[in-house]
Amino acid sequence: MTVPELRTTRLQLRPLRPADADGLHEALGHREVTRYLSDVPPSPERTRMIVERLCAASYPTGMGHWVWQERTTGALVGRGYLVPSPVDPRERPEAGWFLGHRWWGTGLACEAGQAILRYAFVALACPAVIARVHPDNAASLRLAERLGFHGGEPLGDAANPRLLMVAPRRAAPGRGYPVGHPG
Repeated sequence: MTVPELRTTRLQLRPLRPADADGLHEALGHREVTRYLSDVPPSPERTRMIVERLCAASYPTGMGHWVWQERTTGALVGRGYLVPSPVDPRERPEAGWFLGHRWWGTGLACEAGQAILRYAFVALACPAVIARVHPDNAASLRLAERLGFHGGEPLGDAANPRLLMVAPRRAAPGRGYPVGHPG
């Protein structure tokens, strides 16, 4: 686990663990959530395999996957990541987000995304972060824009189209400090 715990007003972002698979499947294993994704299937077994693969992966220090947990209820509501991008020739890290459909429209994805970007820009001093967003996923495109991503260079093919969006470092968005950070 190379990512630190992050806190926001309503969320605890903590390192993803294999034991989170069932809770993440409950939150994210719905067609509404996965319709634009090619690697997050709805079966519990496949979700467990993906979570185990993500937890076993080796990332540079400070990068990896977080599970998003409501601070008041402890419920797992989503997950996010900051990892080396497999598609960016400039080697900028890639951020991504997944929020359970029960929490859509609550601002939690924006809150978690702000925390991840703040961490990337402040703690890791990344000059920019990229995101790949499906061009038909209007909600995710709006979230990316709210988080400061812009652009939209086409990637992929007709079967798996994505837009490459970039968020340059600027004044760090929102709150979200590593646990124990003086901020």
